[in-house]
Amino acid sequence: MTTISVGKLYPGYRPDNWLGLNPTIATGQLCLLVVAPQITRDEVQIFNDDAMFVAIREGKMLYLAVDFGHGFGADSSYSIYKDSPVAMSIPLPRMEDIPEGESPWVHCILVDSATGLVRAIRSCVPPGFSRTWLAAIQEQKSTPFNEEEERKWGEKLISQYPSSRSLATHPHAVIARMRAAQERR
Repeated sequence: MTTISVGKLYPGYRPDNWLGLNPTIATGQLCLLVVAPQITRDEVQIFNDDAMFVAIREGKMLYLAVDFGHGFGADSSYSIYKDSPVAMSIPLPRMEDIPEGESPWVHCILVDSATGLVRAIRSCVPPGFSRTWLAAIQEQKSTPFNEEEERKWGEKLISQYPSSRSLATHPHAVIARMRAAQERR
């Protein structure tokens, strides 16, 4: 498992990493990489405050969003086939092995796009969110990837739900609201 620390360069950082939400399991954990330019102290504080996590799954299709309030949020589709090349070989817990009512940890990492430095890390258990993510990964691993199908699904979803907050109104949305005090620091 890769160790990630605040103030250190994010492993595998490249200046061409795209802004926004970059979900990945390449670190050996469920990780939401939030990449933003020239991050201020206020943005770090907002990132570390209350948050809303949204997962929308329709079969193997998965869309993830996180909203920190104050207009600071991000969203993205996720496919294990578009993750890091090592993602397919990373052992993740099977849904059957996770006790009912429990969820795996999700790590949110705030990275400055200009420097690649990790500015903040949140470790939390958004109920249902991480289970939904794992279930989608399991299904994605067992079916062939169709990039065109995923692109069209994502475009349709965003045309109907154009913001992280509006995604929470989707009929298949799994929503977890996490207060900063509920998280492991």
